[in-house]
Amino acid sequence: WLGEASSDESLRLLGKIVAASGRGAATTQAIVAIALHDDARVASMLRDVVHEALPEDVRTTALAWLGRMPEQLVFLSEIVRDDSENLRVREQAVVAIARSRDPSALATLQHLYATVNSRDVKAKIIRLAAKTETKEAAADFLVGIAETDADFGLREEALATLRKKLRRSAGDDK
Repeated sequence: WLGEASSDESLRLLGKIVAASGRGAATTQAIVAIALHDDARVASMLRDVVHEALPEDVRTTALAWLGRMPEQLVFLSEIVRDDSENLRVREQAVVAIARSRDPSALATLQHLYATVNSRDVKAKIIRLAAKTETKEAAADFLVGIAETDADFGLREEALATLRKKLRRSAGDDK
């Protein structure tokens, strides 16, 4: 059966494993196996996992994989903005956006920074903005926060992130 199952059979079986197991390494591995399929249904299955009442680690694994897939920024942004959502899940959605290769990832993070109320989520956005593909624009974003944000702690977070980014850049130049 291994290597000869159709994508449909495989995804169906993996979906059953996720639904039945609920938690643990088997469920997390099933999420990874789903994500590795080259099938149009994968993103939808992973979004369903995020919305289900499954353990946090299973949901965050699904979010991490969604960040690697095209056209998922809108869904990930909805998770970040959802104040009723678990903080760790929201923060993992920020990570997924920052790590995506989508050219609009930084713009998405900037918009989220301006619209979310959670200080923890904003701090996560600051720390991860520098890791997006658009390094110069990320630096400008962080400078703007450091200069103008009303929250002194977030201003300090932006400065610390900029300092770290500069130290890394200086190390790369050697």
